[in-house]
Amino acid sequence: MLKLGGSVVTHKGARSFPLNPNEMWNNATSFINIKAIKKISSEIKECLPDLGYLIIVHGAGVFGHFPVSRFLKSDANHQVLVGWPLTLYSVGLENLILQNHMLGEGIPVVSVPPRSLFTVTVRDADRPWVGVDASFDCTIVRRLLKHYIPVLFGDLVFDQKGDPAVLSGDTILYLCARELKDVNLVVAGTDVQGIFTDDPKQNPNAHLIKKVTLSGQGEISLKEGSYRDVDGGMSRKLKELTSIAKLGIPSMVIDASKEGNISKALRGEQVGTLIVP
Repeated sequence: MLKLGGSVVTHKGARSFPLNPNEMWNNATSFINIKAIKKISSEIKECLPDLGYLIIVHGAGVFGHFPVSRFLKSDANHQVLVGWPLTLYSVGLENLILQNHMLGEGIPVVSVPPRSLFTVTVRDADRPWVGVDASFDCTIVRRLLKHYIPVLFGDLVFDQKGDPAVLSGDTILYLCARELKDVNLVVAGTDVQGIFTDDPKQNPNAHLIKKVTLSGQGEISLKEGSYRDVDGGMSRKLKELTSIAKLGIPSMVIDASKEGNISKALRGEQVGTLIVP
């Protein structure tokens, strides 16, 4: 499985984002990192013959952060009702642009909106708009894997009461690994080299940790930086990847923007930080 972080596929440094659907449509590509997507698509295509199957999960980035922060973190029910369809439209638009470029490279991707597959069963106690566990009907994904590459993404899904919750790409990655059971490697593409002893964007003395084991996780100190995701920062990513390691599945955290990293990692060559059971 390959996770493409929102910081990789979108320009997460954006200070503003249109919350009108027409403006979203007209300006969407300016918030997408087209150069990165083209490079990643080329590398995926290059190594496809060497892969048994592949699932891609991408983060919502600014397409999720801004509408969720504006509407779904509100205590006002009418705000949530307005924000629900707008957020679905926004993250779906991002996914459409990614599909466009990957299909253009000849990669047989099929979008599968998580809202149609998952039902949130547990919410984050501190951030109740975020789902941290969900049931997953993986029938469609399994069928697609015979001939295609399913693409999932950070999305809004229903809980058991019919209320919306954010389900992040990192959580979806874990749920896929848990339920599909035959996953042998997870690659998490980010905008940094891997897991560091501290936030490398804030601390120049932070150094890369090349290997993380379950027993050694306590030595890691992470900051989330000045930009905090609505669904959690790097510490959340590490928590999900640690949970994946507990399933017996290794993972790598890599810099997806560096030439060759995606293809190397998908082929099993160690890049960045390796997290092992």
